[in-house]
Amino acid sequence: MTTPFDIQLPPSVDIGSFSTNTDSIGQSTLEIFRQNHKLTGSTNDSLELDDWSEFQLRLEKTKKRKAAIFDKRKSTTATAVLFDLIPLRSMHLQINVQYMTTADSTPFPPSLISLELVYPHGDERAEDLTKMMRMCPLLETLSIEVDEKPGRSFLWTLLDQEHQPTPLPLRHLNFRNVSFAQSNLENLLSFTPRLKTLTLMAMSTESHSEYDWTRLLEHIKARGIMLDSVHFSAYGHHSHLDILPRLGEICPSVTNWALWCHDVTYPFLQELTLRTSNVTTLDLFWRPREWNNPVLNSARELGDSPRLIHEYLCTSSQLVHLRTLKTVVRPEYFDLFVRRNQLDTETRGQQTLPLPPAPSAPAIWGCRGLETLHIDIHGAIKSKILFGYVSRVFPRLVDLSIQIPERFQEGEEGVEVVLVYPGFRVDLKGGFCLLSRLEHLRYLRVLTDSLRHPIYERCSKADLNWMLPSGRKIKYRRERMLQAELLRKVTWDSSWPHSKLDAVASRLVGAPRLDCYAQTDYNLDTHSTDIGKLLVQSQREYRRRTEMLTTTITTGLYRIVALYTPVTFTNFPFPETLTKPVLVVQNSSHIPAEANLAIILEKCLGLEYFELEGNADFELTWKAVTTADHRQQQQQQQQEQKVLSLRPFILYNTWLKQDSLENLLVMTPQLKVLKLIAMSSKVITMNPGDGLKRYDEVQLLSRILSLSIALDTFHLSCGDKEYRTPPQVMQQILDKSPSTMSEWHLWTFDISPSLLTRLHLHTSRLTTLELHAPRDGSLCSRQNCCMADIKNTLAPLHYFLTTSDDAVHLRTLKTVARLEDFDIYCRGRYYQLDNATNVLYSADICAPEKYLPVWQYRRLQTLYRCMDLESTWSWNPFTVG
Repeated sequence: MTTPFDIQLPPSVDIGSFSTNTDSIGQSTLEIFRQNHKLTGSTNDSLELDDWSEFQLRLEKTKKRKAAIFDKRKSTTATAVLFDLIPLRSMHLQINVQYMTTADSTPFPPSLISLELVYPHGDERAEDLTKMMRMCPLLETLSIEVDEKPGRSFLWTLLDQEHQPTPLPLRHLNFRNVSFAQSNLENLLSFTPRLKTLTLMAMSTESHSEYDWTRLLEHIKARGIMLDSVHFSAYGHHSHLDILPRLGEICPSVTNWALWCHDVTYPFLQELTLRTSNVTTLDLFWRPREWNNPVLNSARELGDSPRLIHEYLCTSSQLVHLRTLKTVVRPEYFDLFVRRNQLDTETRGQQTLPLPPAPSAPAIWGCRGLETLHIDIHGAIKSKILFGYVSRVFPRLVDLSIQIPERFQEGEEGVEVVLVYPGFRVDLKGGFCLLSRLEHLRYLRVLTDSLRHPIYERCSKADLNWMLPSGRKIKYRRERMLQAELLRKVTWDSSWPHSKLDAVASRLVGAPRLDCYAQTDYNLDTHSTDIGKLLVQSQREYRRRTEMLTTTITTGLYRIVALYTPVTFTNFPFPETLTKPVLVVQNSSHIPAEANLAIILEKCLGLEYFELEGNADFELTWKAVTTADHRQQQQQQQQEQKVLSLRPFILYNTWLKQDSLENLLVMTPQLKVLKLIAMSSKVITMNPGDGLKRYDEVQLLSRILSLSIALDTFHLSCGDKEYRTPPQVMQQILDKSPSTMSEWHLWTFDISPSLLTRLHLHTSRLTTLELHAPRDGSLCSRQNCCMADIKNTLAPLHYFLTTSDDAVHLRTLKTVARLEDFDIYCRGRYYQLDNATNVLYSADICAPEKYLPVWQYRRLQTLYRCMDLESTWSWNPFTVG
């Protein structure tokens, strides 16, 4: 029995096993489920039925009751109620167990136009398909599927022109793992001239002889039936490739691929590709399983079909336009960042099979416009990985169905294997809320065969009611944040009162991000001392909770991923779990003239990102911490020789001696981003004759080249306004950084028409342009750039952005702009801005009759701009509209 977690939006959300709802008979669709638990109330009552005959009786009574109500209202009122005029059009029945009865005895309403029957198990009793067709004379879609072997037999009474004078309205016929004689099928097709879809998938040949596909094809041609989709296959037999080219005689345009897993081979897909221009529907069918082996064995039953389909989805141009996909997937297809082997809370302490290492860069499916996705997960997968992949790769999804087996086997038949019970979560911890990215999602089903561990076992109301309007109230949102610890940021400001800081301290444990602002010297600020103590306490509490919950399902809930800390001091008690510090030194009067980088790296062993924004008087040093003990000195020397995991290293407007920087580069072989922006050229020394010092760019580039550091992004510039980076150095930087083919990182005073021309010749497709400009803390707080110094450099850059073809593909732009560059209609002088009082007043100046060019990039996604508000140009607030 399958246990679904069924969500159909907008009605209510149901959690449980199959439910049976007979009051839905008056609606246009009837879903037969037996329900154990309801998340929210429903207008319709649910009823558990243990006897198939009881269901038939209830169905018949409901029909009569609805008919009686309709007759009564019709006789007493002039107009009938709209609800009573809606007949039942579609019915989907999943019949798990039948008690001495067959489905052909069900009193199907004559108004049905779609009937789908799903049998999880086979049965010796045969169903009479003729009875069903007679009860439903309007039937256009008939689908019959059997999940397990042996299949189910269906009888058919041969028709002639006398018994069936008019053609049947049948348009879609789908048989999967059923036993149906070919002579009976040919007789049925003689009365279905409107048929458009014919799927004969894994047809059972135990009760009847094997199908002669050539004879069947000739019969369809003789009847003049032209199909839109066709599939022929028999269970246990590979479809013959010689019949595949002839399918074009009855199905000239193939847009739907219905594939039987045993047919999926490279020659088969290549032959199918030759007959297809573009595919909109792909349905891979892998069932049935053997009745005595409910455990899925991927290698035996699926073969290479999941892998081949995955490769085609990533590479084939025919599958780019897919709208409907139903297939089998392996966990490694979605694990783009190789995280499935990491410890997570979903393992539940069960016995697991060691997973093979994932590829370094798994390919991504190309069908981004997918609207319907039904997948069977064959392997232990983390729900966060699955939900994250689906929500990012398929933003247009409307219908999503996920099937998880209770257990499965790995390996070939006859080899000892380990049974795996894949843990899967639909609560907030499992990443279920990631599906909120799917704006168009309307139908969601997550089903599992497990009766021991249903997927809703650990779900609370707060985990699920965010999908309903009633669950988006403030109290439920607060409950979700506290319960699931979804706080992404905690802000601490030493100027706040103690009462507010106490409230912030209570949320510090487990917070992945901290913004800390101190306005005075750290050693003198009592509030900053408090945050230091709280950080130590939070780390201790984090370790205590982690050690205490190592064997429970909540392991790792308090894992600190990253800590983002802009501070005004360098002796801050950084946590050991720190991976991303961003230090901002705004005023050097409250801090030492230098700061030791080795202290931070010694405290934070897992540091991956480092960024420091200093000032002209600030110096960053690299000095080993001296100790008196000989053993500690040896440990210290070993630590200095270790390899750091630092990847981006960014310094802005500060000074780090070149020999110290080169020593640091020796310890960072994984470095990918190196930005030395506006490096200060003033060094405070005891010898006044030293004057100004700058980097030896040629020596630094040679050192990087000798260390074999594969940088993706490299930037080097001097903060001195009078200094320009030599052209030969710029050329070496361009050659050293491959990202310059698509990314430009420019220093304001280096910009010139010749530099832009050189970059244009070096660029293939520009996607990112970042302009680094000087900052002056003495200026107005709303002005970050000294416009008087960089005004001459903005003109060539603005000209490039308005004329160059390279700017068309820009996605990210971080630059400095003048407001007059945005005044394309020259209306800025309609108003005058008094900078002293921030008052606008009218101006008696007519607008000049000139029109400025506009920037070319229309596909920009990220824009950071700093505009000149202190210039003499008169600003109209309605200009940038």
